[in-house]
Amino acid sequence: MFSRLKQSLCDPAQISSAGGSGCKLCPGDWVLHGDKCYWLSNKTDTWSKSHDDCSRKGSQLLVLQDREQMNYLQPVLPADYTVWIGLTSNSTRKKWTWV
Repeated sequence: MFSRLKQSLCDPAQISSAGGSGCKLCPGDWVLHGDKCYWLSNKTDTWSKSHDDCSRKGSQLLVLQDREQMNYLQPVLPADYTVWIGLTSNSTRKKWTWV
């Protein structure tokens, strides 16, 4: 079913390139930018609960790859919108790592 949906929504040149990775589809309430799908919650929660929610969705908290990604997201988010990113620290060693 997914391949039929992809064939009807994607440019045939994108489907045949690199095993079809040129055409990205996102769930209906997610936002596509480049090759990434973003989901913005309207609920305020802790980092741990947000991390778990992303995991249940088969995703992860935002891991910023480059300035272009950050520049895209800043105007998309409302001015007073607070986001969690996929950065965590080990409290004993005070070391930050991406999820």
